[in-house]
Amino acid sequence: MIGIYSAAAAAGFASGPMLLALMGTDVTPFYVGAALMFVAALIVATADRSRDHFGEAKSSSAMWRLVLIAPAALLANFFFAAAEDSLVTFFPLYAIRTGMSESASLTLLTIAALGAIATQPVIGIAADRMNRLDLLTGLVVATLGGYLLLPFVMPGAIATGVTLFFVVGLANGIFTLAMVLVGERFRGAELAGASAFTTAMWGTGALVGAPLSGVAMQVWDPHGLIAAVLLIFLAYLPFPLLARFRATKPAAE
Repeated sequence: MIGIYSAAAAAGFASGPMLLALMGTDVTPFYVGAALMFVAALIVATADRSRDHFGEAKSSSAMWRLVLIAPAALLANFFFAAAEDSLVTFFPLYAIRTGMSESASLTLLTIAALGAIATQPVIGIAADRMNRLDLLTGLVVATLGGYLLLPFVMPGAIATGVTLFFVVGLANGIFTLAMVLVGERFRGAELAGASAFTTAMWGTGALVGAPLSGVAMQVWDPHGLIAAVLLIFLAYLPFPLLARFRATKPAAE
């Protein structure tokens, strides 16, 4: 179910560059975006309010305690959003500076989002059948490897498209696994608090990531973008590694 949710989110991200490629960069995409937001508001307004999905309210732990309980799950959105927002914001410019056209760069963003759509159900199934912390760690390592490869395949359109398809799909799997781990670890009021915290982390990561990547591109043009994304995921890697260590430590004793 979480995989389907993540795929739907990726489909929304895929539609943005596609709309820009089809309609251009005048005011039309803004009107379309406003219409889509209105439809989303209607969906939320008609949601089922007849049941209390969290049951009777209970006192929940402070946010800092929740982070100490599951840092890999709760902090993942910060790093993922920082990297993803950097890519969405600056990849067209990065692609153009490596010799690709504007239309090709937008098409590649759509291909990347299609990769996220295609891979999330598979990652969701894998999360049900194997150790989730091992899978999360593997996704982070594979994402690092994919982004490390990207500068070497550009500006080849086919090689870049294939690389982006898989690397963005793997990166989105980090978001999917984090949501699964949050649902696995927390219940009731604590789950509501943890969900709110991950949402805040998404917004904070998106706010921080793009400016830092922009500075990185100025310092190292154009590959500063990829260097910044690599550093973001590298900074996150210790959290799933620590979670795996904590999970296996009792068994070792």
